[in-house]
Amino acid sequence: METKVLKSQEFPKIKKLKKEYNIFRAIDTKVKKNLDIVEFINEDRIFRGVGKSTKKAFKSAAKEVERHYDLKSKLSA
Repeated sequence: METKVLKSQEFPKIKKLKKEYNIFRAIDTKVKKNLDIVEFINEDRIFRGVGKSTKKAFKSAAKEVERHYDLKSKLSA
């Protein structure tokens, strides 16, 4: 198992997500040869995305963050 912190040089969209959703850590974990996990951590919870590549896992985790905050705003309105 390999773990590393994702930086904005690798994925420029991280900077936007960090600012908009108050994410303070983005972690990439390679579990097996064909499975990557990207986790975004903020004060509310951990958002996890899984994919065959880091790019697909990142996209999945970003969708999870957006889905959570979209649903949260609809429930409070």
